[in-house]
Amino acid sequence: MSLADSLDILYEDNHCLALNKPAGWPTTHFEGREETFDRVAKSYLKEKYGKPGKVFLGAVPVAPSPVVRYFETASDDSGSPGEVAASLSDLNRINRWFGGISTTTSMIRRVAQKLGVLSLSMLEVAAGSGYVPERARQKLVHDGIELKVTLLDRAPSHLVNGNRAIAGDVLALPFRDASFDLVGSVIFLHHLSPEQVIQSVNEALRVSRTAVLINDVVRHPMHLALVYAGLPLFRSRLTHHDAPASVRQAYTTAEIRDLLKRTSAARVEIHRHYLFRMGVMVWK
Repeated sequence: MSLADSLDILYEDNHCLALNKPAGWPTTHFEGREETFDRVAKSYLKEKYGKPGKVFLGAVPVAPSPVVRYFETASDDSGSPGEVAASLSDLNRINRWFGGISTTTSMIRRVAQKLGVLSLSMLEVAAGSGYVPERARQKLVHDGIELKVTLLDRAPSHLVNGNRAIAGDVLALPFRDASFDLVGSVIFLHHLSPEQVIQSVNEALRVSRTAVLINDVVRHPMHLALVYAGLPLFRSRLTHHDAPASVRQAYTTAEIRDLLKRTSAARVEIHRHYLFRMGVMVWK
C-alpha cells in the first residue's frame, strides 16, 4: 500500500495539501519520538514527487481553540544545518533588537533585589546556544549580580557554546527538586499546548527554589503586521515562516494568567515589555 492510500487527501496543489487527520493522531512532534501526521505527509510528498533531501512542510491544524499550534521549522531542524544556523542567528537578532534580552535581564534583576542576593543559579530550558541568558549575565555583572547558567535543550546539536549544558525534556527535567534558584525560557512557551504549558511550568517549579521566568511574545494583530513588515531584515527562509507562526500561536497575557492559575504557583506577575513581549514571573 502506498502512502497516498493511508491519507485522506481533501485537496492538493503545488502549494497546499489539505488532509483529514484522524482524531488522536498528533499533528507534529514535541520530542521527536512519535510517528506524527506531518511526518507521514512529508513522506508522501517525498515519495510522490521524488524530492531529494528533507521536505519543507508547514502544518497548520484547524482546531476549535483560539490558539492554533503552527509548525515551526527551525525548532524542528527541518532545514539544512546552514539554514537552521541562519534562522537561529535571526532569532538572536530579534532578541537583541526587540526586547528579548532586556526582558530576561529585568526579571532576574527583580528577583535578586527581592531576595537581597548577588548570586543566582538559573536553568535555561529550550536554550539553544544560550544567547539571551549569556547576554543577560553580562549585563547583570554591571549591577554586581553573578548569574550562573545551565542550558537545557531537546537537541544536543543546539547546545554549542561553553556554558554547562545538557540535553533533556522540559516536561521531565533531569534534575532533583530545588536544584536551581531560577528556571527560565525565551520565546518557547508558545510552542506548547495549554496542557503542556501547565505541565512544563509545574515541572520547572519543582526544579526551582524561587521562581520560573517566562519571556515570550504576545499574540496581537498589530504584532503580526509588524512581523510581516520586518521580514526583509532577516535572511533565513525558515525565519520568514517561523516568525509569523510564532505570533499566530502565541498566547495573550490573559490566556497565560488563566493557565498559570492551574499550576502550583504561589503567585504570578505578568509585565508587558517592549514591542509585544511579556515577562512572566511565576513565584514558588
